[in-house]
Order: sequence, then C-alpha cells, then structure tokens
Amino acid sequence: MYNGSMLIGIKVGSSLLTDDKGVSSEYIASLCRQIAELKSLGHRVFLVTSGAVASESFQGFSDNLRAAIGQVALMSEYRKFFEVFNLKAAQFLVNDADLRRDKFSRKEPVGFLTFMEVFSHKSVVPIINANDVTSYKELEALSVCADNDRLSKLICERLGTVDIMIIGMDEEGLRDESGNIMRQISPRAQIHESIDNLDLLLSFVNGCSEKGHGSDGMRTKISVAYRLAERGIKVVLAPGREKDFILRAVAGEENFGTTFCRSK
Repeated sequence: MYNGSMLIGIKVGSSLLTDDKGVSSEYIASLCRQIAELKSLGHRVFLVTSGAVASESFQGFSDNLRAAIGQVALMSEYRKFFEVFNLKAAQFLVNDADLRRDKFSRKEPVGFLTFMEVFSHKSVVPIINANDVTSYKELEALSVCADNDRLSKLICERLGTVDIMIIGMDEEGLRDESGNIMRQISPRAQIHESIDNLDLLLSFVNGCSEKGHGSDGMRTKISVAYRLAERGIKVVLAPGREKDFILRAVAGEENFGTTFCRSK
C-alpha cells in the first residue's frame, strides 16, 4: 500500500512523547517500530522531536539544564528501541544560523549537508530538535527554531524533496466552525468567497492550542501545513495517539486526520 521510495518527515511534540512520569518508553517504542517498517520498505525518514525539557521535572532547574539532562534521556530511549531493528539514531541539534543561510558549501564538514548525507545510510534515522541547551540570551534569539512545527517546515523547505510530512497531535483532526473534522484541505480550493483560505482556517481555532507540555499550537500547525501544501508537499495532521498513526497516514487511510495537499 505504501511501497516505493519516499522522503517522509514526522514531527511529534512533548505532549505525545511524555507523560506524568517523564519520557514515555511505550510511545517511543511504537514510533521506532513504525519508522523501522517504513525504512524496511525503502523509504527515507527523518524525525523532528520535542520532549527534552518536558522529560525532566527537577525542581529549581532552569529549562536549559532540564533540556541538557532531558536530551540524554530522550536519545537514550530512541537509541534503545531503534537498535531492536538494527537502526541507529543520529541526533541533529539545529539553531537559526543552520537554516537562515541561503547556500551551504560542499566543503563544510558539518551542518545541514551532514544531515542530508545521512539519507545515504539506510541504517540511520536522523532525529532533529532545536538546540535548547544554550544561554538564556541565545534561547530567546531562536526565533526560527524555537517552535518545532516551524522547524519542520524549514527542514522540508531546505530538503526540497519531501513527499509527505506527518505532524502528530492530540486532536483527531482540524475541525470547522461546526465541530466537524475537515478531512482534506487544498490551498487552491475556494472554501469561502472573499476570505483567504488560511485566514478562514485559522479563524476556526481562534487561538486554541493543544493541551499538554507542547508550545506548538493548532494555529501554527495549520499555517505550517497550509504553506507546505502550497509548495506541493503533502501534510497530514494526524491523531498521534491512534495506533500506527504514522503508517496509516503514509498509507493514505480515509477519514484519518486532516490532509493538506495541493489540488491538481
């Protein structure tokens, strides 16, 4: 159903990855199993992940220190469960400078080129997050990377060849003003006369954000999905707590989440 060779992006936030005890091993195990299945079919996959700060709740610790400790815990979980499938987790911590440059030199030993080259290794899964382990001044300056939904968008734009981006969320999908789930949205289709499609979609949520630890609200997810769809990248806002939500999104299961895609 989803055989072939695609470049697939997956984004999961803190509210999905963690519970009241910290990092959810059960959830990460499920993510790794689904990604391993996609890799076995010849797909290239990258994962944008949150959860480092939310994974640790030490009293009196700054977010920076919690991120430093949490990154170790989070990556240890990914490493453990990917090794079951003979896969290796490769961590990429990025900042604004990595994504703001217009061009990347082929002579650079590190940076975004290294990230792109990882796809030539079938046994490696790149795991991406903003570099939260910085000074407060630097953390506040992360205007581009601080939001992992926006980070996902920028990664897709940099790669330029992403076939599908799956954004996991707590909700079943995007709901309209009547509360009904909108299953498919096309940037070029006219939803309502005299109103820009994106503005109308954003008005449905009217500032609502997802629950949990995550700071990535529904409005950001809609904007990111809409803009990527304009570029020809299929985006699925998928119910991240549903069993095998990644595989089901890639397979194009009907009545599952909300799909943004450019009309032909």
